[in-house]
Amino acid sequence: MPVKSTEYALSISGLTKTYGDVIAVNDLSIDIYQGETLGFFGPNGAGKTTTVNVICGLLAADAGEVSIHCKSLVDDYHQCKRLLGFCPQEVVFWEALTCMEQLTSVGRFYDLDNKTTRARANKLLEVMRLVDQRNRLGGTLAGGMKRRLNIALALVHEPLVLILDEPQAGLDSRGEVAGGLLTRPPGVYPSERGCPAHCKNLWRSGKRQVHDGGRIL
Repeated sequence: MPVKSTEYALSISGLTKTYGDVIAVNDLSIDIYQGETLGFFGPNGAGKTTTVNVICGLLAADAGEVSIHCKSLVDDYHQCKRLLGFCPQEVVFWEALTCMEQLTSVGRFYDLDNKTTRARANKLLEVMRLVDQRNRLGGTLAGGMKRRLNIALALVHEPLVLILDEPQAGLDSRGEVAGGLLTRPPGVYPSERGCPAHCKNLWRSGKRQVHDGGRIL
């Protein structure tokens, strides 16, 4: 088990987000150390994805603060974005690019040099069991392969905090990906469906919180 740092990888204080009269997130506070994982469990509409979207800067909170490695998401937005890796619930990538082209494109977005980008891309293709698909267009991949590529895209820049929305979706029961990779980066992993067998080691090694009605129960 990793040794805890004295610095929070992710700190959330008093986070609140509403949609009209609906309170999606209600005064949420969480601290995660470097090396820790946190799993959110809760029913549909509990506020898990809203929380993730605020952390990633995709939504503005009505109240509260989010900091990543002591950097304010509001004051140091661009720096925080570079520290985060995010794989959304929906599969998002370029259907007309090959797996390798997609990974190297993301590397360029983060100003990585070509040698570093290709080395990381090759490693991720290996870890995600996509080596044989490296030259295949994203739009032609099977569903589980698309999900694995999506996770790889979130890891190219080696983020300090990894956030996965519904991390088990599309991953097979053998668990090479979930067990071998997702236990490593600190981060937040919200899930509606609970913990399948191949994610047991992820949740056992981290913290678990039940999210409902915009609050931690």
